[in-house]
Formats: sequence, C-alpha cells, structure tokens
Amino acid sequence: MLSLVFAADAAAKEVVVAKVCGPTQCRETRDHHVLAAIMEGGPSTLPPNPAPWYRVLGKMDEGGSGFWVKSVVVPSASMIRGDDNAGGYMSWVRIAPDVVSVYRELARGIRPFPARKLRGLEPPPAKVDEVVLPPHTRTAAAEEDGGSPLPWIGGGIALLAGGGLVLVRRRR
Repeated sequence: MLSLVFAADAAAKEVVVAKVCGPTQCRETRDHHVLAAIMEGGPSTLPPNPAPWYRVLGKMDEGGSGFWVKSVVVPSASMIRGDDNAGGYMSWVRIAPDVVSVYRELARGIRPFPARKLRGLEPPPAKVDEVVLPPHTRTAAAEEDGGSPLPWIGGGIALLAGGGLVLVRRRR
C-alpha cells in the first residue's frame, strides 16, 4: 500500500528504502526502479480472502529526516493495503501484474505470514457525509417544532365550537 499511503505526500517526500518481510526475515531494496514500481496504485476494492501475505515497510525521506510507513501485500490476490498508523487499516487496492511481479521478486525465498494472521479483512465502515430525513419524517419534525399550522387551526376550531355551544345554551 505504499502507493496509497505515499500518494498524498509524494510531491514533498520520496521512498528511499523498501523492505518486504515475512515472519522471520526481510529483504531490503534501494533500487529506484523497484521503488518507483511499488509506488503505483490501483482502484480500491473489497478485501481479499485470507491468503499468505507479506509486511511491506517503506522509508519516506523528508529532506534529511524520515519515517517508516507500513503496509501489507497479498501477491496471490494482487492486493495491498496500508496501516493508518493508529492501529487501523486503509482500503485495499488492486495492484497491476507488473507490480505484483516486483513484490514476488522481492519476496522470493522469504516465507510469507500465514493467511490466518491476515487482519483488516472486514469491509471498510460506511462513512456518513449527510443525513437526509424522508419527507414524512421532516413533516413530523416540523410539527414538533411548531412549524405546522394544523395544531393552531384545530385549536381555533375547538374554541369556536366551544363558544358556539355557550351561545346556544345562553339563548335557551
């Protein structure tokens, strides 16, 4: 997920080192062609089925200082996703076959993490931008706020009817 994780800051920063890791070993690269390839992303997609996977670490350089960004790649599903640095996950994205080949080459000879340890397979939670009530709910809400004239009209009719009854009784 280096591509998505880095995309927002790509203009000001660059990946200077990438590591592909399994449970017992890692392989590091500083090859600019490889680093450029793993920066390529794709469209967001639903999570993959559990499958063997690798941890990917990318070191971003910010003019002398840097930081590491974590992601997970599932080569058999041609997917990658980043960690959000707050204990959660970003969206899964599809990666192109040539990028999958780069990851496979980096991971050659490294035992992957087992499929049962792959996390972040739940669909991402829905995000609500705006709540729009159906028309009948808006009317009910307006009536509760005194926005409808119906209670006033009903009250007026009741008063007139009550006054009419008083007048009819007085005349008798």
